[in-house]
Amino acid sequence: KAVFAQVRDKVNEGSSLADALVATGKFDTLYVSMIRAGEASGALDRVLQRIADYLEDQVRLASKVTSIIVYPAVMLGFALVVVALLVTVVLPQITSLLLSLGEELPFYTRWVIAGSDFIRGRWWALIGLGFLGYLGMKTLVQTERGRLVADRTKLRIPVLGRVIRIIAIARFTRTLSSLLSGGVNIVQSLEISRHVANNAVIAEAIDEAKTSILEGATLAKPLRLSGEFPPMVITMVEVGERAGDLEAMLAKVAETYDEQVETTVTRLTSLMEPLLILLMVGIVLVIIMATLMPLLSITNSLQ
Repeated sequence: KAVFAQVRDKVNEGSSLADALVATGKFDTLYVSMIRAGEASGALDRVLQRIADYLEDQVRLASKVTSIIVYPAVMLGFALVVVALLVTVVLPQITSLLLSLGEELPFYTRWVIAGSDFIRGRWWALIGLGFLGYLGMKTLVQTERGRLVADRTKLRIPVLGRVIRIIAIARFTRTLSSLLSGGVNIVQSLEISRHVANNAVIAEAIDEAKTSILEGATLAKPLRLSGEFPPMVITMVEVGERAGDLEAMLAKVAETYDEQVETTVTRLTSLMEPLLILLMVGIVLVIIMATLMPLLSITNSLQ
């Protein structure tokens, strides 16, 4: 409310709406550029509607992905809690019983006991290493080279890398479509869209495309040469450029990829649920076998 009061006061003083938004420091370059283009073309109402549609699409996609991954995340957390309780509470009590019997333990039992002792005795070191690793990765991705290496590694992850690429391209195409529809020139639109993609590899390819366009090339050609965009995207861009309707083709790409993201994430989470259950059951079985087999062996020897 306070921010919009500032915008209103600036407009009352004779400022344009775009300049008033910039003065608050609260609005993204994407929205300001579209509004500035809308004011210049006299189509501010349509531009504002496009911004609203764009935001609704982004929120809808984020909500779908979040709702899909909540259950697997809860399952993973529950599995970690169960394993932690077994290792730190249950297993030490059984271990003390086995050691008190004085019998030689199987190698797998000794491994489980050693792992439990290590976790209970060095938990602070493990947490410290994890925290240092987090800080190291955070520092690395803050550098341009580190961010590029990290994002390239993400794109090469089997299955998950494809989802990351699709999400980045969907953001890029939807943003570029909205900016071009709002009257923003293609060079400025590409400059803004590269940040929205949120991936340094895709952003680098977009930068190369922007340079090629300034030299008189089409958009499709540098995107193809980059090797970072699927053939379907290149084909749709080429058709849009030839038909003079690039905005509509980009919007279609974004819609298609949004559907693919939802479908792929749904399949992945459906696969993760049984895998997490099997993983938890497997860990519990290993611990049970490592403790039960020596007890059974001792019982049989007493008979």
